[in-house]
Amino acid sequence: MPRSPHRPPSLTNRVFLGATSLSSATLSPASLRTTAWRRLHRNAYADAGIAVTHGVRCAAARLVIPETAAIGGRSAAWLYGIELRDTWEPVEVVVPPEDRFGPVRGLKIRTTELTADDVVTEHATRITTPERTAWDIARFLDSPEAVAYLDAMLRARLVMLPALHSRLAASTVPWGRKRVATALRLADHRSESPQESRVRAKLVLAGLPPPVPQHPIYHRGRFVARVDLGWPAQRVAVEYDGVWHADAAQLHRDRLRLNRLVAAGWAVIHVTAVRLHEDFAGVVTDVRDALGGVR
Repeated sequence: MPRSPHRPPSLTNRVFLGATSLSSATLSPASLRTTAWRRLHRNAYADAGIAVTHGVRCAAARLVIPETAAIGGRSAAWLYGIELRDTWEPVEVVVPPEDRFGPVRGLKIRTTELTADDVVTEHATRITTPERTAWDIARFLDSPEAVAYLDAMLRARLVMLPALHSRLAASTVPWGRKRVATALRLADHRSESPQESRVRAKLVLAGLPPPVPQHPIYHRGRFVARVDLGWPAQRVAVEYDGVWHADAAQLHRDRLRLNRLVAAGWAVIHVTAVRLHEDFAGVVTDVRDALGGVR
């Protein structure tokens, strides 16, 4: 049987620079090419025994970017616990203009001003602060995606809306101000899932009145359900269906819940992933009709 590739103890369970391991003679060029190591970014490697998460890829990215740069955007949000990214999506990096860098495969590099107050160091990795992270997300992403992140960061108490509004008011950079203002207007800490946030943002951007996230419904003094999005005055609810429940017991509970909502006088519109991505205009029409044709 072939022998397993040798892993020096100093590199076991670690990410490292390939060039450094070669110059220190820790590894030979042939050893670096074995299955013992996984290449994550240009010149950045990891022990192949490590489960590669987006966080591991962020640690590898920190080894190859300038010292003045920082992990930012959605990648910084991931490091703060807002894990909405897939492992192999590009690591987002903020680089000051004077240290222009890249392009590098596997990195999304944004060259923009970065002050000392905008950066913290966690486990030897420079990361944009939660407030700067939220600011960049609101500035660079489309509004529904930005709102999904802002809602999650607000719910986790990583940021507060007043501080972000103050930052917007004090900002002298014109680019992205409108996008930030829109995202802040739509953000709501009560939202409990990214897809719920995206649906809510897209409905409001389509011209519908803002719904109440996680609205509790009572009927004859008894609690009926908590709906994802509700318009109490019109008794209209929107629910996002992420997973269809084939289990008979769960399907029974879902249908019982729906029957109780209907009995309480509520119209319930269900949004699936297919409708969210392929027929959202139809969703808007259904909700508008249920609300009485509101414009």
